[in-house]
Amino acid sequence: GQGRATIVAAAGSTASNENIVFWDTLAPPRAARVAVIRGHEGGATSLCAMSESGILLSGGRGGDLCARDMRMSGGNADKSTIWRVPEAHGGGVVAVDTCPSLHGLLGSCGKDGDIKLWHAATGAMIQQLTAVHERRMFLSSRTSTLNQASINGITWTSKGLVSYGADGIVNLCQFTSGPLALNVRNVGRYS
Repeated sequence: GQGRATIVAAAGSTASNENIVFWDTLAPPRAARVAVIRGHEGGATSLCAMSESGILLSGGRGGDLCARDMRMSGGNADKSTIWRVPEAHGGGVVAVDTCPSLHGLLGSCGKDGDIKLWHAATGAMIQQLTAVHERRMFLSSRTSTLNQASINGITWTSKGLVSYGADGIVNLCQFTSGPLALNVRNVGRYS
């Protein structure tokens, strides 16, 4: 509506350890940067907003997962932090996403190859799926080093949680026995 700001959040890292930066897209360029959070050691890798509650979920390069109440932020990560799981994933968090049909359910995936389900209000782990995708080695053209990857990302659909990996497979994790038990089913390859 008229008079309302449009805020965009970006994850990353800077030399001054700024991990999450908020921009007001309606503000003049010099005044567009409105808030900064310094909360993930080594940088933030993924973000997901629970817009109805003002909660921002973020994953870090060090494997930590955080939930913050953005109404309490003001740039201070300690004041806004609702919960933090220091070692949610080994090797770093790749993606976080909330389930639209089951409010309060959060999915995450990491460089460790695992998919985990969390209670968004408390940070309690509900379920862990291991080795959903095979690990693959890649030669980085930018750094000429070998990198290992398994899961590239996740997203929720009306049928369940979809994961896509470096192995070229898209998996559908469907609910089977109640809303919090997932069963992995391969739904096809992409190229």
